[in-house]
Amino acid sequence: MRTYPFTEARKALWEREGRGTGNDETWNPWLHRGDFNSRGIATIDSLYGDNGREIHVFSGLERNAWKVYTSSQDAETVQEQVPHDRDLSRRLAREMGIPHPRDPESQVDIVVTTDFVLTLRTPRGHGRIARSVKPEHEMNSPNHAEHAELERRLCAHQGITDFKFLFESSFPQQLLQNVDLLYMSRDLHKQLEPLGYEGSFAYVSAEVCEHILHANTDATLANFCLALNEQMKWPPGQATRTALHAIRWHKLTADLVGSPILSQPVRAIANASRGPNVRQFKPSVA
Repeated sequence: MRTYPFTEARKALWEREGRGTGNDETWNPWLHRGDFNSRGIATIDSLYGDNGREIHVFSGLERNAWKVYTSSQDAETVQEQVPHDRDLSRRLAREMGIPHPRDPESQVDIVVTTDFVLTLRTPRGHGRIARSVKPEHEMNSPNHAEHAELERRLCAHQGITDFKFLFESSFPQQLLQNVDLLYMSRDLHKQLEPLGYEGSFAYVSAEVCEHILHANTDATLANFCLALNEQMKWPPGQATRTALHAIRWHKLTADLVGSPILSQPVRAIANASRGPNVRQFKPSVA
């Protein structure tokens, strides 16, 4: 439930705050976590983008989707809670012969939003896709189905024809486990220097990548990094965390869908990382 009803005054306030504007680094989503008081929403851990911006997601599935999309080498920008023009949504709703979505308390027409809009790098340049997160059971409701079609038409008016729904079954569980692991190591370069001197993380990262790229062994990434860590006398776990950081930032390439990253043979990671135009995961498939 909303913390407060949506009103015309609140719409004007949010517009003054710049909600629904900005680029990837300065994006200000239309809906913020504080706008709702649902227990399910309140218990979701905070999520932060690469520049420290809080990411406003409202379900575990939205959280998972954001992690998957921002782990993809193809995704240039990922914007959440993207608003549509209300005058346009009202017109389209009239054309469809359906009532426009309203706040249940104030009865004011809300601003329709799409959960994610992504800008992707493609061989032909840049393209945009839209994804709406829905519990599968809601799609059986005529009311939700009508609103879903309204959202699809709104995206089409923006030239976004690749519009799909995301359900719990949209992402393989192994992919979700792997991107969770990568998320935990993604900010390693912003933390204290691992060897105690300036530039030591860059040195460790270069060494880890070099050793993996020239590896000729079927040892798992976990065992390979453990041995490398002992050989180099680095702090415990440093090589493993650094390898995961390198995969997250596409310096190395692992299979994110097929098996746990740490159990994959180093030889396979080395071969994939040296291959031309390798992509770890294409968000357009979901």
